[in-house]
Amino acid sequence: MCFETTKSARAKIAKKDIVCWKMTFSDGRAFWQESFLYYRGVKTPIIKIRKDNSYKSIINEGYHSWKNRESANDSFHFWVDDNTYNFTSLTVSQFIIPAGTRYYENETEYVSETIIML
Repeated sequence: MCFETTKSARAKIAKKDIVCWKMTFSDGRAFWQESFLYYRGVKTPIIKIRKDNSYKSIINEGYHSWKNRESANDSFHFWVDDNTYNFTSLTVSQFIIPAGTRYYENETEYVSETIIML
């Protein structure tokens, strides 16, 4: 999953916890990186987020999430309704980007250096 922003966009620091949404498997495995597990209430390891050297408006590294449940649900239904894959245990989960966290945002998504599953 890549995050699109602008060349001039700057990282922000969360002044308060930011509610966001991610797709996970029901056992807490990450959708895009199945070997990674989220644990409820546990802050994830910090990942340094930076723009791609070749495409200054793309960010690949970091914890990607949606700003609202509707956007997450749209993506969820895209994957679940695609009969190519069996995603019966896929779900949309609520997270927070904790206060003090460095993050970027665009119209529908965030990418942050850490995140907490609620």
